[in-house]
Amino acid sequence: MFDGMSRSGGDDIGKFLWMVRIAGGVFPHIKEPDYYGENGNYRIDKFASDTMLNCLMYKLCYYRFGEVKT
Repeated sequence: MFDGMSRSGGDDIGKFLWMVRIAGGVFPHIKEPDYYGENGNYRIDKFASDTMLNCLMYKLCYYRFGEVKT
């Protein structure tokens, strides 16, 4: 589910850090801080970390999002 249009915050990208935490428990090379922006904040905008901007979840949620017309 993606709530990019409604901005409710209950979507998959909002819960994504839990997926990272769980994965990090199984695969130690996955580290939660890699998904935070420069100031240590969880960002999903242009100030997000490179790791976040290049992860599959982010790309799937925001694929062609700029082309949506309301």
